[in-house]
Amino acid sequence: MYRHSCHHSSCGTCACMINGSERLACMTNIWELKTPVVTLEPLHGFPVIGDLAVNPEMLFQDIDTTWSYLRPSEPPNADAENEQRSGFTRFENCIECGACLSVCPVTEAPEPFMGPAALAALHREMLKSLRQRYDLLTLAGGKRGERQCQRALGCSRVCPTEVYPARHIADLRRAVEVGRKDKENAD
Repeated sequence: MYRHSCHHSSCGTCACMINGSERLACMTNIWELKTPVVTLEPLHGFPVIGDLAVNPEMLFQDIDTTWSYLRPSEPPNADAENEQRSGFTRFENCIECGACLSVCPVTEAPEPFMGPAALAALHREMLKSLRQRYDLLTLAGGKRGERQCQRALGCSRVCPTEVYPARHIADLRRAVEVGRKDKENAD
């Protein structure tokens, strides 16, 4: 049993462990694995529903549904102008595959951690909504936030859409530190 939908790496539902690495099954070329045996396993850290299918609920538990990160899909080519700009990356490129959570060594630690996907979404929301900046920085700097990240960087390495969650976490870490210093100076 496994999930699939798009078959072209835009839905993330087929993410699983292939020969010990988080990958999208629909885009993994078995010939490039250069091994006579291909091992398939469910993503780490998620409750298994059956075979390779996992319950992705924990991926969304810390992403507020009011954040603009969660938005309706656009018609094809609606954002073609932005795609042509060099260096343009939106967090919304996340396909919610869960690979970043599966590879993260902190998500299975005893201390609760929001995880790379939620922190990247939080950072993106903070950049979009300056009015909520203080509240979002407080959340990011909380017990379950950026301070739990051990900078293993696996989340960015396995991300099939190059969201680079570790970069978002590093940016959050700097913003939280600046916010703390600003508060200390104000007191």
